[in-house]
Amino acid sequence: MEIFTQNLHAETYPDEIQINLGSASESATHAKVVTAGATKIPNSLEICSRPLGDVESPIMADGHLLQPGDIILSRARTLSMHAIIALGQIYKFSWDTDNSFRFWSHPAMIVAVAGQRIRSDDGSKEATVTEDVLVQATVNPKGVNYALLREFRKAYSSRCWIFSPQRFDEPIRPIVVKHAENEEGDTLFAWLEKNNLLADITRLTQATEQKDKKSDDARHFTYGLLSLASILVSQVFARWRFRFFNEGQVTCSGFVAELLEKANYVFPSEIHAFPGDVAEQLYADFQDHIEMRNNETAKESKGGSQGWINGVANLRKQISADRKVMVKNATSFRLSSGAVKALLSMIAIGAVSGWAISEWLWPYVQNWPWLIRFALAGFSIYAIAIAAPITYYALRAFLKIAFVGIPQLIAMLRPLYWRRPSDLL
Repeated sequence: MEIFTQNLHAETYPDEIQINLGSASESATHAKVVTAGATKIPNSLEICSRPLGDVESPIMADGHLLQPGDIILSRARTLSMHAIIALGQIYKFSWDTDNSFRFWSHPAMIVAVAGQRIRSDDGSKEATVTEDVLVQATVNPKGVNYALLREFRKAYSSRCWIFSPQRFDEPIRPIVVKHAENEEGDTLFAWLEKNNLLADITRLTQATEQKDKKSDDARHFTYGLLSLASILVSQVFARWRFRFFNEGQVTCSGFVAELLEKANYVFPSEIHAFPGDVAEQLYADFQDHIEMRNNETAKESKGGSQGWINGVANLRKQISADRKVMVKNATSFRLSSGAVKALLSMIAIGAVSGWAISEWLWPYVQNWPWLIRFALAGFSIYAIAIAAPITYYALRAFLKIAFVGIPQLIAMLRPLYWRRPSDLL
């Protein structure tokens, strides 16, 4: 794995742990690690040296060529989504007292680099890519989508690092890129051509077999807001093994974890992976954090760990420092039509539930002291806010199973109880 640290100067925080790696030439398989001072893996709190929107400062070591399949880890400066992710990770990685993993908030993967020759799926065209392109999963309405690295760095450049996974050998990289294309739903060549990001387009005289249709497994995956809720709930209730998510939806880290699994990186559940889980896999070749995790977990069980308290304090410090940027980003937050429908359905369920409760309960409590009525109203609102999304997804699951899944199963089993003459042809 290659870790690139050129031109990044750390901001120091109290009590940070420095992770020494030794010489960068210890192994031919390990990457060059270039820093002005001591060689170490940076934690994400150190990645604060560039101003937001800086797209010029290098994010790779001199001499390294960016490759398709390289993984980007970043830490977004937004108020809502990434702060929630960071809070969940602080809880999960409470042992990570040096914040190596838990403050990352968004991973992505490079799929094309400037100067690369790329061929269309049907083999009829070949062209040169003009800009670096990545693929990521972002909050609706985009879902899994391509983006320019230059544009990505406007929002993430101050906390953005490039990793080249050690297990991504040359045969693996095209497979991983193709899998990412299938989940984006559009071929990379078609997207580049549509956005005028190709030069020297050549029509080949001997085209391979035409593939006018998209790959059979191509599908546009959307962002898994429900999966994110499931992840956070599972962190609060550690013994709750129940997981819930919508088919065809992924989170940013779940998407990248699925790509890494193509090279035998192992995640307990890629669907419910945190960005910190991705970082932990990429860091694994350069540090043994198992002992640190065990020690901090033992301290926490005795009530002596400060990992959670310090982590939340640092998160609050980040939110305070980035308030203007976060408010700006919050105004650009948009939901897909599906997410809007789900939200409106939940509001409708909540409104109907509130009306039904008030109609039923009001005759009994109208003469009670106002303080009790006020407390009862607050509790009812809280209960309805929790029950509405649960009711919505439970009702949706019931309808899908009862009127889609079961009928489809009956149709699949039809040859067992009713055989047509055409079945044996």
